[in-house]
Amino acid sequence: MLRQAPGTEGIQWPGPVTGESVEDATERVYKWAQAIFVWSNDYVTYNMAEHWPTRKELEESYRNNAGLVWDDCDGFCALCRYAFNDLGILTRILTCNVSPKDAVPTQWGNHAVLTVEGTGKVLDQRQALVVSRQFLERQGYDWIGMSDVRPGQPWSQPLKD
Repeated sequence: MLRQAPGTEGIQWPGPVTGESVEDATERVYKWAQAIFVWSNDYVTYNMAEHWPTRKELEESYRNNAGLVWDDCDGFCALCRYAFNDLGILTRILTCNVSPKDAVPTQWGNHAVLTVEGTGKVLDQRQALVVSRQFLERQGYDWIGMSDVRPGQPWSQPLKD
């Protein structure tokens, strides 16, 4: 089920589905986000080195880009996190460093992913499917920061699984 967020135009945000498990909602939100997301660096999108988008900015990107949201990894996390917030599902953004030994050169360096609280599942715009933290660790992801489940609260060191 898709629905228009109150007071917005454009993005059809995933709405609640009666009886849906958190795991099924996670898969559904991920497929939805992957279908409308195009990776673009912040220099191209915002004319600055680093920018974490607001919901309004994601909506504007959608309207200005023929139904696609252009942003980088933290924009993908934000897009998914807003959708999960609407569904009442808690998430955390994890920042990491991807080490050169296990990643292709274009994917080295800092990166952000979204984890769904209580599931062990991670949404990473680089992956074709929802994956586990352990899978990403085997790919060379080293966790360096973790958001609170409440947006705007302090970040902490992530727990190592």
